[in-house]
Amino acid sequence: MNRSFSIVSCALIALMLVSFVSAQSSPSMDELFKQIATLSNTKKPEDMEKAFQLSKDFLKRFGNEKDNRIAKVKTFYVSIATPLFMRRSTVKSILRHLLSEKRYLLSNPTMLTC
Repeated sequence: MNRSFSIVSCALIALMLVSFVSAQSSPSMDELFKQIATLSNTKKPEDMEKAFQLSKDFLKRFGNEKDNRIAKVKTFYVSIATPLFMRRSTVKSILRHLLSEKRYLLSNPTMLTC
């Protein structure tokens, strides 16, 4: 009874270890490319955001390899990243300008009266 319990417990531990290692494996280039292609074709904002993040990971992992899929993912990444960067920089510049105007108006209270 004690011996069978030891065998069963060792088998369960081995099974748990194998399942943990297989769950931690990262997706292959093919799987990641298929996910990016599927998510980028849906045109939902949350799917596009996930495709953008996956494309960033894809380029980090496989960017130095020679494959035509890398060029496609890079094109997608740049097409999303450029407007996103411009939008963020525009918002920052507008906020910076408003803050400087507020400081100017606070330092010159006579400008507030009409």
